[in-house]
Amino acid sequence: MTESPQLPQTKRLIIALLLHDFVHTEKHKSKIYEEVEIVDEEIREACLHHHNSLKDNELLPLLQYYDGLASYIGQKKPYKSTTRYNINEGKIDFKGLAKEIEKRQHSAYQLYQFVYQSKALTRLVKSMDYKGSLRNHLLLMVNLAIKDYRQEKLIITDGNFQLLSSSAAVQ
Repeated sequence: MTESPQLPQTKRLIIALLLHDFVHTEKHKSKIYEEVEIVDEEIREACLHHHNSLKDNELLPLLQYYDGLASYIGQKKPYKSTTRYNINEGKIDFKGLAKEIEKRQHSAYQLYQFVYQSKALTRLVKSMDYKGSLRNHLLLMVNLAIKDYRQEKLIITDGNFQLLSSSAAVQ
């Protein structure tokens, strides 16, 4: 398992944001019950440690920031759920879902399109304590990061990310 230095940093960030909930961490299992095997070592480490800061990883602070921001924005109304999805609407093939995600992990565009179009990810709740789909959470994270990058609030200086301010703070 190796890094992919040929991918621009912005695409690597987008991929990490889209993949972070599909790994087992010390806080939770993969949100699709099956762990996606992430090939890129830096992205995998950021995803595995997105609930702590144990690893020195350039993607990790941004992953934590956008995950927290998207969670905060999405947690409008408390809602206790006992299941990750409504089984009455049909079963979800989690192994198949994990394989589809793994196939697309090398392309930010393909992974984003898959998440955007996935009916299964729309049916899955992001949190057992708040109403909201996993799909919407992942897309919100990416769109916040893209907006910050386009507005030059998230920049790359000397090969490193720098978050100057967030577009979410200025509405």
